[in-house]
Amino acid sequence: MDAIDREMKCQNNLNDILAIWNKTWRDFENATVGKQVFIFGMGAGADFYFDKYARHSEIAGFIDNNPKLQGKKACDYIFFPSIRIDESMIITDISPLIKLSPDKVLVLIASLKHYGEIAEELVDIGITNYFSIFCMEVNYRLTHNIPESIDRKRAFIEYFQKGNLLRNDKIFIQSIYNYGGHLKAIVEELKKQRPSLDVVWVQPENIELDKNANVRIIRQENYFACLHEYVRSKIWLIDGVYSFGDKPQGQICIQTKHWSSITLKSFYYDEAEFRRDEKVKEWLDKETKHMDYILIGSEFDMETCESGFNFHKNFVKVGSPRSDILFRKNKCREKIKKTYPCLNEKKTLLYAPTFRYQPNPEQYTPNAMIFENQLDFEVLKKSLDDSFGGEWFLLVRLHPSLLNRTWHVKLSSYVVDVSEYPDSQELVAGCDALITDYSSIMFEPAFVKKPVFLFTTDREEYLLKDRKFLIDYAELPFPIAESNEELAKNIANFNYDIYVKNIDAFFDKYDVHEDGHASERAARFILDLLDGKVHEGAPRDELDYRIERG
Repeated sequence: MDAIDREMKCQNNLNDILAIWNKTWRDFENATVGKQVFIFGMGAGADFYFDKYARHSEIAGFIDNNPKLQGKKACDYIFFPSIRIDESMIITDISPLIKLSPDKVLVLIASLKHYGEIAEELVDIGITNYFSIFCMEVNYRLTHNIPESIDRKRAFIEYFQKGNLLRNDKIFIQSIYNYGGHLKAIVEELKKQRPSLDVVWVQPENIELDKNANVRIIRQENYFACLHEYVRSKIWLIDGVYSFGDKPQGQICIQTKHWSSITLKSFYYDEAEFRRDEKVKEWLDKETKHMDYILIGSEFDMETCESGFNFHKNFVKVGSPRSDILFRKNKCREKIKKTYPCLNEKKTLLYAPTFRYQPNPEQYTPNAMIFENQLDFEVLKKSLDDSFGGEWFLLVRLHPSLLNRTWHVKLSSYVVDVSEYPDSQELVAGCDALITDYSSIMFEPAFVKKPVFLFTTDREEYLLKDRKFLIDYAELPFPIAESNEELAKNIANFNYDIYVKNIDAFFDKYDVHEDGHASERAARFILDLLDGKVHEGAPRDELDYRIERG
């Protein structure tokens, strides 16, 4: 069943529709002669058209009523397997049609649901020469007694799995980040060591990536373009749980995670167990089976990934690639201050709390994430100014899952919302101290001995309703406060020498030893995979990976 079949099942009045929309594909083909053809709508209908019929016409433009798509490149949203489309062609609103003579224009309505409303919109500006992809295809299928079509996605994958199309110079990446995290650090090291690699990054959100990103970008909305790249990639890198179905034979999937070499909270299978959610477990059973390796940074990391991913194959000890930036001379501080000029000559503390789920545990869905601020910024700033000297500004970064939610907090002149800054690791590298609650970002500033403070006003409730901890919270080497007054005291009484001893002892206990070279180890491992030279046993040197068996 394809998108047309699914929509046909939803619309029960097909004969009534065809009584009005009775044009055929032959009518459309004849009508295109001497006309400028515009596609109106960028969804599944357009995908269907370009897969099956588009070779018969040239396209003059793309139109969509969604303001978020307007101004974007059409090739970012539609896959063109059989024809060439000018890659600079952008999606517009309806205004270009108004400037053209109606007798020179033909509009192909690609929306499978709103073709009627779009037709009325076209008539209002004097255009009556329009066709509906959905209605023409329904007409064809009913008059030719066509059975349900094979699902195009499944057919696409099955077709390419028959042949050995994998390229040893091609890497496909799916990430929760827009060019960030471990995968960004690994990619930059890979491209440094082997510039000829073709690295394709699936962009998860509708924001622009770093212009300096040394990768090719494909938007996740452009599903078939993603599939086209995926089935040709020897290496598939992920930092979450994703799937395109069965992998092409010979493809290697590497899980990098999206936390560092140690994490506080349960995840995936362990979280599903905590919530007694059998549906999530079933989904994980289906979606994690394709993983071949997991990159880790410690024995603790390996143990928790065995449990959290229910994974018992190969672990590759490399460290925390995204944390490498903390150990290097970098320009993160200058870059941040260039983005936020008010931070010049200021010391900065990054406040990076995690989200909570809605109070009712039964509301455990991705859209049930909330955060209510309890931190007194005025008290915090005074504590920092008095205890550490200088003038401090507070950088607030909400969890990425909360970016599209309204945050009802009045920010003072010394509080800067950096939630939309593209790279959290640059913020960690550029700040002077950090405050969080239950986010595992707490460990990363400590790798380079930066002060970290914990602020938790709801710990018992969080443990009861949100997540299980993998480490006893009281054992953490950071000063813990349950109120603003206690946080102020912890800052005033902060002893750096004692703090360093505590975090060194903690990291020793959990086998966490970061040195700023994790991305180099990860890159060496991936290049060895591509070259068929993966080794086991002892590392060749200090900058080499080690494979552990689960």
